[in-house]
Amino acid sequence: MLRSIVFIGVFLSALTAPLASVQTNKATLAKLEQQQQSFYTNQRELSRLHHKRDQLQSKLTELESELSVLRQNRQRLAILLGNGAIRMDRQKVALATLEQSIAQKSERVSNLIKQGWRQASASSWHSFLAPKNPNELARQFAWLRHLVEVRQREIRELAELKRQKADLTEQMRQTQQQQATHRNQLEQRDQKLTELADDLRFKRGKLTPLIDEIQREQAAIKRSISDLQKLLGKVGKIPSPDYDQADRAFTAGQLPWPIQGTVQAKFGERRRGGGLRWQGLVIAGNTGDQVQAVHSGYIRYASQLKGWGMVVIVDHGNDYMSLYGYNRRVFKRQGEPVDTGERLAVLPASDDERYPPLLYFSILRQGNPIDPMKLLAKP
Repeated sequence: MLRSIVFIGVFLSALTAPLASVQTNKATLAKLEQQQQSFYTNQRELSRLHHKRDQLQSKLTELESELSVLRQNRQRLAILLGNGAIRMDRQKVALATLEQSIAQKSERVSNLIKQGWRQASASSWHSFLAPKNPNELARQFAWLRHLVEVRQREIRELAELKRQKADLTEQMRQTQQQQATHRNQLEQRDQKLTELADDLRFKRGKLTPLIDEIQREQAAIKRSISDLQKLLGKVGKIPSPDYDQADRAFTAGQLPWPIQGTVQAKFGERRRGGGLRWQGLVIAGNTGDQVQAVHSGYIRYASQLKGWGMVVIVDHGNDYMSLYGYNRRVFKRQGEPVDTGERLAVLPASDDERYPPLLYFSILRQGNPIDPMKLLAKP
């Protein structure tokens, strides 16, 4: 529909220009039809290229977003690896300190054991049990008890140091395992980053020639429009209507309606699903309803127009034209005169029985659409 709107705008603006010879109409209209088809072909290709470009740009956006996330994850992994390396260094220092403490504690326990044996050897059990000074005996017992307590304390502390060493060794093992996991993940991220970067460069490389192709199609469409305007300028000249009569009729606001029906869309209302607006009226009627001219004039166009069905355009003079679209059949030919209320066409059957057949009706002044409601008689 958008392509039809673009074409009908060019078509109507060109119809307001002075025209040449009647004998050239058939050949010119055939060329016009060919050029119209070329125009639509270019528009379809342009639409396809725009869709392809939008898909490619959407994919590029996704890739750039994925690259950003991967870079953030890689940075996080690099930080984790750096922190793990610091933690490993600290654990190694702590382990060396523990091993040194264990060696010192082991040597102290060994010395205490040796000292106990030397003490026992210095006094045989016989002399120890023989009657002697009670004070001396108490002193020896106290010394032995002290040696035993010190040795037990040192053994407990040595056992605690060995437990701490075992815990620290396990922590270092876990840290090493985490480091290996993080290094593996980092390598995978680097590989994925390389692949995505290559894919991004590849798709960006495809986007440039695609944009060039779009520009070529846009240039072809401009050439098609120019050719259309040239061809439309060759359509046969029609007799000049009564300008004064047309001016009085169109300014009085009493034009008859083209059909009796219900207005489904008014001038200036937005079309369904877009920002384009109606440049005329959409009137609901019945199958076979006769479409009548709202004022006398001469037929400027009466043929098929893609997207609009059978179209009739009447030149009423003084730069006024009326357009009747969506018809099934027309009864007038280009250049023929027409009177007010004369039959121009009939409405087709609706494609959907739930909806009535429609007539598109538009009035133009100097090629510009104006609100028909301001010119038609009140219903």
